Amino acid sequence: RLLAVVALVAGLLPFLVPFVSNVRHLDPADIRSGSALAFCMTFTVIVAIILGASVIAGDLAERRLGFYFSRPLSGWAVWAGTMAATALLTLGGGLLVLFPAFLAGGIDLQGFLPGKPLQSDLFYLGIFWVSGTLFLILVSHAVSVMVRARSPWLALDLVAAVVVGLLLWDARVDLLFAGALPFAPSPWDVLAAALVFLGLAVAGAAQVVRGRTDLRRGHRVLSITLWGLLLLVAATGQGLSRWMLDVSPQDLTHVTEVSSTPRGSWVAFSGLARHRGEYRPHFLLDTASGRSFRTRGPWMLFSEDGGRAVWMEPTGRSLRSPELALYSLDLRDPKAAPAATSLTFQGPFFSLALSPGGERLASIRDRRLLVEDLDRGKILASIPLPETPRVLWQDGFLRFLDSEQILLLQRRPLREGAALVFQGGFEVLVAVADLAPGSSIRVRSLGAIPGYPNLSLSPDGRRLFIHGGRQGLSRLVDLRTGREIASLTPGPGTLWTSSPRFLADGRIVFRKSRQELQVFSPDLVPERTFRFDGVLSSEIGSQPAPGHLVVATAKPGRASFSDPTPWQILLLDLATGEVRSLASGLLPVEGPNRGPASVGSRLFRDGKGGLVSLDPKTGKIRVLVPGSRPS
Repeated sequence: RLLAVVALVAGLLPFLVPFVSNVRHLDPADIRSGSALAFCMTFTVIVAIILGASVIAGDLAERRLGFYFSRPLSGWAVWAGTMAATALLTLGGGLLVLFPAFLAGGIDLQGFLPGKPLQSDLFYLGIFWVSGTLFLILVSHAVSVMVRARSPWLALDLVAAVVVGLLLWDARVDLLFAGALPFAPSPWDVLAAALVFLGLAVAGAAQVVRGRTDLRRGHRVLSITLWGLLLLVAATGQGLSRWMLDVSPQDLTHVTEVSSTPRGSWVAFSGLARHRGEYRPHFLLDTASGRSFRTRGPWMLFSEDGGRAVWMEPTGRSLRSPELALYSLDLRDPKAAPAATSLTFQGPFFSLALSPGGERLASIRDRRLLVEDLDRGKILASIPLPETPRVLWQDGFLRFLDSEQILLLQRRPLREGAALVFQGGFEVLVAVADLAPGSSIRVRSLGAIPGYPNLSLSPDGRRLFIHGGRQGLSRLVDLRTGREIASLTPGPGTLWTSSPRFLADGRIVFRKSRQELQVFSPDLVPERTFRFDGVLSSEIGSQPAPGHLVVATAKPGRASFSDPTPWQILLLDLATGEVRSLASGLLPVEGPNRGPASVGSRLFRDGKGGLVSLDPKTGKIRVLVPGSRPS
């Protein structure tokens, strides 16, 4: 009765909150609703802790629990009846707090949750309220029994609580940093909480059934049952975490984000793993030997000579701005394993480049261009970047021209303000950093481009194709002199449907229309136009053989870039114009075009989401990663 009176009095307090001076300008109905909900939650938490700690543990300490056992009642009935009454009193008191505000006009939270599905929010809020209340009651009961017993077993409770907490947290953090769990609560977190809840309930019931009126014996039964079950849950969590992360390329159902070394047989990729939810592990695979390594880096850099791969992995377990270590792998050594270098990165970084031989790494940090020796961990150069208005160099291109020269490219908006950027166009800036002592960075403007220019760099890094938009002027520029080599202006009825692509031999290809592909010489002289009956894929393939190009076509209306099944793979002879069918049901992998020296020029995705290699001479398909996505 007293609890009901207190709850009703608390329910009247929200009517006074709108008169507080600093919230008078807000809607009184919104303030009343929010205050009623806040008072309800506060009241529930306080009552759950007080009643959970006293209804059984208090009667045990004061020797009143024998009254129940003197009746023909089982221990299970005493436990269940007492806990059910505690839950009903707590939740019923919370509803009484909301009752006056409900009578005055209902509980309306739309002012606090604008644009959200209110009914869904209230439903999940109710679930959280009920489950949280029951959890608090069980925890309060267990802690109260442990403290009131004044037994040496309390030390075991403290140690066991720390061990269980650390094991569960360690398992979750491993999954979190691997990307197997989101930061928000996941189904795995809900399952873990449910198992902990079940352990508390079973341990509390065992304490009443087996311990009866003896507080110390009840404490022992509670501790043994509770920590035995929770240690089992923690060990299961550790095992589940290890199983989730123990993935091989053969476990992938859908391969994505494929990249390959310019020379050699190594390929990097990620993908969805079987029975692992949204977990996307990353792998390095040698397609010649079958060796593979799982990495924690979302991207990969390969040296131009194909001898080294580098990537980033977090070094610690900080959820805020983790420190990243640079890992390296010697791709030519069959016994080499990934190893952390001495280089670490803290905070945001955007541009990285690897030298042609793989021995140097260039990065932009704190408005400086740093060049570091990967083997010795020594800074070879630290060059301040030029102060250019409205340019953030980290967002641009970074490329080694050779071991001593580095190219930087950037788009500078011609107008201030995000709303005017695409209307005003951009200016393309190019800078070359010479690593010789005493050298400085030279910045050159390549002129203004209407709209947002797409930039394509030639394989040797000496020429830049600036594509000014679908119907805009496109220019080929010599980066050493800044001189325009040639330009393209779409004629009547011509619609460039993609950015230009440099092939490995220096030629340039355009998707002139959805069914036309135009090939230009390295100096932008038209060489040949291919016309197809079907629709061209947006991803132009690579060059699996000298003078040849792979493309994919599909019948109009059947083209789907997420499903390779309807696509036909064609091999184009750029010299003679011959078109030969290679295979069907495949799509070229996304990414930069590689030449015949790279396995990437022969990589495709199949209808099952797997990764395959296609021999252009024989048409033979070799499955590298099987994949098992439903057709």
